[in-house]
Amino acid sequence: MKNKLRLGEGVEPCCGFCAHSADTAEEGKYLCVKKGFVYSPDVCRKYEYDPFKRVPVPAPELHEHAKEEFEI
Repeated sequence: MKNKLRLGEGVEPCCGFCAHSADTAEEGKYLCVKKGFVYSPDVCRKYEYDPFKRVPVPAPELHEHAKEEFEI
């Protein structure tokens, strides 16, 4: 329950969001201070969520309205 409040409903824990990990050149592989090289879906007991590592989903593009749509 505590993780759901911190992470939100749609965010699953993974090493990519951990405060102890750093990105590497390889896709989905991270360097962890505690465990060494780890893969993205893994999560250990030392997991600590870092909200600044998460890239938010971009907002959907809005439809352009014509001036004629607002005339009576």
